[in-house]
Amino acid sequence: MNWKHLSRISQILGSGLVAGLLSWLVWAGAQGLVGVIQNGRIVNRRGPGVYMSDNPIIFWALSGFFALGVILMAGLALICLSHWLSFFRRSNR
Repeated sequence: MNWKHLSRISQILGSGLVAGLLSWLVWAGAQGLVGVIQNGRIVNRRGPGVYMSDNPIIFWALSGFFALGVILMAGLALICLSHWLSFFRRSNR
């Protein structure tokens, strides 16, 4: 096996690993966001949390910011997944 094949294998493994990790992070972030919306509270580790009933504008602004982060991470995961799948198309062989 020459260096070209090893480079290709490392690219395939790296792209698959990154796509899998980002997909898991999207899943965890989406579950956390659903939990925040269901509970109506964003937990703050160093002070009082943000409650939907007390500060609805701040709560929905932070929830929207978290949702935007999850959506952008999902887009990046799709880009990595498409890069990983491109290694298995016939035109690349």
